[in-house]
Amino acid sequence: MNKWFGKKGGVKGKIAANEPKVHSDFDVKKFFKMNFLPILFLIYSVVIIVIVLLLLTGQSGDTTGTTSGNSDSVKFLGTWTEEGGAVFTFYSNKSLYTFETITNNGISNDVSIWGTWEILSNKKILIDMAGFPITYDYVFSNNNKKITITFEQMSFVLTK
Repeated sequence: MNKWFGKKGGVKGKIAANEPKVHSDFDVKKFFKMNFLPILFLIYSVVIIVIVLLLLTGQSGDTTGTTSGNSDSVKFLGTWTEEGGAVFTFYSNKSLYTFETITNNGISNDVSIWGTWEILSNKKILIDMAGFPITYDYVFSNNNKKITITFEQMSFVLTK
């Protein structure tokens, strides 16, 4: 004979109809009242960290990612230098950073501008710098290490 079952195999003792079958000191309402704010804070913290990381990787200089579109988009990725000293960095998220030191009358000023870029059809690229979009023609040469970009009569050459 075991302590849980009587002689006929039934449960010892009587269970009242309104009495819970399992007795516990655990109060669910009290638990959520006490632990809700730390849990909510943890969830918000994780969400904010993920958002910050996503934003940082978009501007971190990672130019090795792939882009949707044609293979010319991938060829543009990275940092290019113009013959006059300007630096252009094309990012996989379609952002573009330019930097140049301009000297006038012996005074040097560093100029940097963020913009966007997009490959169009027929070897054309749309570059929008500070709200001034211009569509250029482009040609890759020297095993994709050189780009000649042309707008009307003006052209400039970028090298990797």
